[in-house]
Amino acid sequence: MPKDKPEFFVRVEPELCKGCGLCVAFCGRDALKMYDDLKSGKRVPQVVNMERCNGCRLCEWYCPDFAIYIVEKVAAKAI
Repeated sequence: MPKDKPEFFVRVEPELCKGCGLCVAFCGRDALKMYDDLKSGKRVPQVVNMERCNGCRLCEWYCPDFAIYIVEKVAAKAI
């Protein structure tokens, strides 16, 4: 039986981010870019191409402030 591909999205917490850009630097798929967050006045990462993201979590692992993470959506299986 083939495994279903997990669905996920990338969550960024601008209030925790210091704008170091490590997440963008370690993203090997060019799914993230740094942008000015008007609310906080800081540069924060933003997903610019979700189709390129494979959910590898490198952005999450390298973030020193835990400001970016992957959230998986759990799909219910039919019985």
